[in-house]
Amino acid sequence: MATSEPPGSAAARSDAFVEIPGARELVGWFGFVPHFHDAEIFDIDLSSSRSGYLKIRAFRMTDEVDDLGYFVLDRHVVVTLTLETISEISLSDFHLPGWRPRGRAIRQQVSS
Repeated sequence: MATSEPPGSAAARSDAFVEIPGARELVGWFGFVPHFHDAEIFDIDLSSSRSGYLKIRAFRMTDEVDDLGYFVLDRHVVVTLTLETISEISLSDFHLPGWRPRGRAIRQQVSS
């Protein structure tokens, strides 16, 4: 989809987003292009030899506040993002409930 917006603009990113299979339905559900910044990753599969995926629980935050003072969340949905041709990945501040990294920490003392 062509756009007259600069390549990094919000409008250009939205145009690119709706070209992803299933994205138009997601925009229809939320009423806008979701950002997923508060979504919870609850399943992940990464592979160098086949497609992988991320499954996330997403929602819309309304401007309503409940009795405890928290924003009311609605439009809850599970979104599966299929990852094809992964060339590089970087995870930071990453946490899955019940997930424990494999490996071990080694502490070394350096004498000066």
